[in-house]
Amino acid sequence: MKCFADFLDTEQLDEIAIKPSTARMFALALIRRVISRKKAVQSTDDTNAKLNALADLTADAAYLSALSVAIDQNDPTIMRKLKIK
Repeated sequence: MKCFADFLDTEQLDEIAIKPSTARMFALALIRRVISRKKAVQSTDDTNAKLNALADLTADAAYLSALSVAIDQNDPTIMRKLKIK
């Protein structure tokens, strides 16, 4: 059985690094979602629906920013936690 220190081995963390092609696809998917959310905000007249769409737009923009930081810093912790729901 592995102890906790074995899970923190840096070689294992390096395996989590994201490939450039995967990062590009993920970023393009996020950008597409941001654009569609922007259009939803612009086309909605109902205030509550507009607020919900703005919240979704903000969340998607945050994911895009987190992806940028994770790739720039090559941070496996952020990459592991970066999940779109």
